[in-house]
Amino acid sequence: MKKLKYIYLLISMSLIMCNSAIGAEVYGTYIKTISTYTQYGNGDVVVKVEAAYPSGCEGGFWLNKNDPGFGATMTTLLSAFHTNAKISISGDQSQIWTGSGQNHCKIVWVTLAK
Repeated sequence: MKKLKYIYLLISMSLIMCNSAIGAEVYGTYIKTISTYTQYGNGDVVVKVEAAYPSGCEGGFWLNKNDPGFGATMTTLLSAFHTNAKISISGDQSQIWTGSGQNHCKIVWVTLAK
């Protein structure tokens, strides 16, 4: 029983740490700008939204061309931008973009809303 309590505590702490690293979320906002960088990071993309940014992501959000979900994420971002649809976006505060003096959090997920 004691061992089970320690396992439960370890799992709970792991979940808390994961949520704090990824917890930079903005809901129901519009994309203000999408910037692409041909030389920096071999195709990095920076996204700025109209809503207030979460603490630690004051510069916006970013993703790298080499990310596994890059194509689907870019399709969603461009679709939202061109149709002026609202998105929700989450960034990982532990992966800050080094291409700027401001903190840009790495995109974890994007949801397009009607």
